[in-house]
Amino acid sequence: MNTRSVYGLPILSTGFVSSATSTAVPTAYDMGDYFPVGKRSVKFCIGMIHGTTSLGAAVTLTLEECASTATASFTTIPGPDGSSGTWTSTANSSTSFEWHGVVSYRYIRAKYVGTTSTGDHVGLVVFALPIVRAA
Repeated sequence: MNTRSVYGLPILSTGFVSSATSTAVPTAYDMGDYFPVGKRSVKFCIGMIHGTTSLGAAVTLTLEECASTATASFTTIPGPDGSSGTWTSTANSSTSFEWHGVVSYRYIRAKYVGTTSTGDHVGLVVFALPIVRAA
């Protein structure tokens, strides 16, 4: 019998507030612990909350992958349809969605770059859900 399990990996959970300019390069997660490295489909669940009193702020979230943990070598994870794993929040909005990425390398991370204005509050959550064979 070929059974599969889904493991939830919280790869980003953060928030920041008024008048902050922030770039976060969080710890990379080693996907080699979950499946053989190579082109593998991974479902990502993403939540972005951007409350604001100013319309000039933006937060860009990018899902990235790399063969090592070398910060400069990470590239954007592509979707199976060629889409890019990058999204920009809009002021005074919230959204949650799932996105399927094709992970070709061992390490993944969720990087964000944001600028906030007075009154801004931003929250970001990203879960990776690799589908692996059950032990």
